[in-house]
Amino acid sequence: MEFKPRRVVCWLVITILVALLLWYQTGTQANSTHEHINKGRLSRVSSKVPQDVPLARRKVYDQVETFLIFIGYPRSGHTLVGSLIDAHPNAIIANELDIIGSWLEWNEDHRNKYFLFDQLYKNSHEQTLKGFRSSSVKHRFNYSVRGQWQGRFDRTIKVIGDKKGGGMTARLTNQKQAPILARIKNKIKVKFKFIHVVRNPFDNIATMTTRDKDKTSFKSQGKLNDTDALEQQIFKYFVLAAGNQRLIQRRRKNVLEIHSKDMISKPRDTLRRICKLLDLTCSKQYLYDCASIVYKEPSKTRFRVVWTDKQKQRTLKAMRRFAFLKGYTFDSL
Repeated sequence: MEFKPRRVVCWLVITILVALLLWYQTGTQANSTHEHINKGRLSRVSSKVPQDVPLARRKVYDQVETFLIFIGYPRSGHTLVGSLIDAHPNAIIANELDIIGSWLEWNEDHRNKYFLFDQLYKNSHEQTLKGFRSSSVKHRFNYSVRGQWQGRFDRTIKVIGDKKGGGMTARLTNQKQAPILARIKNKIKVKFKFIHVVRNPFDNIATMTTRDKDKTSFKSQGKLNDTDALEQQIFKYFVLAAGNQRLIQRRRKNVLEIHSKDMISKPRDTLRRICKLLDLTCSKQYLYDCASIVYKEPSKTRFRVVWTDKQKQRTLKAMRRFAFLKGYTFDSL
C-alpha cells in the first residue's frame, strides 16, 4: 500500500479541528449553564434587597436607634403628640400607617427594615402636604409646627415610628396578631419604646361616642342622647384600658405614660420627658415652637353627651382598676 504523507497530514488536521470544536462547544455550554445558575442566584438575592428605596435613605435608616409605638385609645390626643415628635429634626412619626396591618399585607420582599422605614417616612411627608400636619390645608384640628422638621429630617433619623394608639392596642392584645410585632422587631433590630397617652375617660368616651354619630343625632340642646351608643363606647374603652394595662406590665421600663392634660398645661416639660425616653436632644426653639400650637385647655366633650347616673357610677368604678386613671372624675380635667 502506497504511503501518502499529504493525506495523513490532512486527516490529522481535520481530527484536531474537530476536537477543538467539540472542546469549545462543551466549554461554552458549561459557561452558559454556570452563568444561568449565577443569574438565578443573583435574581433571588436581589429580590430581597429593596431596590425601590434610594441608597441615600437606606444609609439614613441604618442609623435609626429607636422604634416608637403608641398605645392607648381613639380620640385621646395621640395625633397631637405624634405630630410634635415628628417636628423633631431627628424623628419621623407616621400617622396611622398601621405597621402590623401593613406587614400582614406586604409580600415577603417588602418585609424588611428599609421598606418599612421608607413607608413611615413617606407617610410622615405626606401628612405635611395634605394631612393634619399641613400648613396649607384646612382641618378641624391643625398640627403644623412652623419652622420645625415635620415630614423631613436633619441629616440623621434617630427615632422612627407610627401613631396608631387604640388600633395598635387592639392588635397587640389579639392573640393572632400580637406575634407580628416580634417578627418586625427581629427584622429591623432596633430597640422599641412605647408611649401611652391618657385623657380623662369621660371626655375620651364621650368623644368616641360623638364621632361615631352624625350631626342629626344631636338634640336641640347640643347634646347627644343615645344611651346604647354611649354604653358601647364605655365597654370598648375599658377593654382597651385592660389591654393597655397588660401591655404596660410586660414592657414597663420602655413605656412612657403621657396625660393629655399635662401636654396642654405644661407642654415643654412633657416634651422633655418624651425626649428623655427617646434619647433625643430638644432645643429651646423646638420646645417653644411645639408648645405654641398646643390648645390652651382640654375639650370637655363629656358635657356634649347625656350620661345616666348609672353610667357615671359604673365608669368611675371601672376606673379604679387602673392606676393610670387615678384622680380623674366627671368634674376634673
